[in-house]
Amino acid sequence: MPAPYQLKIVTREKVAYTGEVTSTTAPATRGSIGIWANHAPLITSLEEGKLAYTEANGKQTVARIKGGFLEVRKNVVTILTDEMVD
Repeated sequence: MPAPYQLKIVTREKVAYTGEVTSTTAPATRGSIGIWANHAPLITSLEEGKLAYTEANGKQTVARIKGGFLEVRKNVVTILTDEMVD
């Protein structure tokens, strides 16, 4: 089983998600990006598109986001987006 890490998704209005996940896929400006535990530090802009993540318990979630930014730092992934729609 892949190692878990923290994911936090923040919209203009609220914290949309916070918890442990084992993978995240996001629509980066230059193509889709996949994040796993112990990923190198990274900051990238995001485009409108599909955001997917798998929680540590195996539950998979897919939502649409409307652009924003993604940061990876010390096994914490933070996504700032204008809007997230399930």
